[in-house]
Amino acid sequence: MAVGDILLIVIKYIIFGYDILFGWIYNIFTQPWAKRELHKKVLAKPCQPISPGDTQVTYKPVPLKASPLMNEFQQADNRTMAEVWTWVVKRYREKKVLGTRELLGEEEEVQNNGL
Repeated sequence: MAVGDILLIVIKYIIFGYDILFGWIYNIFTQPWAKRELHKKVLAKPCQPISPGDTQVTYKPVPLKASPLMNEFQQADNRTMAEVWTWVVKRYREKKVLGTRELLGEEEEVQNNGL
């Protein structure tokens, strides 16, 4: 066995031990089983049954359960982008939207074309 093989085995066992010690904590916070269930959901269905020899397929999205935010937006019955903007401003008026950055400096760069 070469030194590299031994080093890889040591690293493998260190990672395995770390996973045993702390992996369960990670699983509690990230809930991978819930994410796997979400990946199993059907999000679109073909408009027509797929048969052998088809060269194209058109899918139609499956209606999803609307979130409370989406329900509130649909109840507002906004017809134009101006109405949407007004709705958003009223809904989030307490939140800060714009920020500023400190200017660290300005430099002139000469471009390839000399300008």
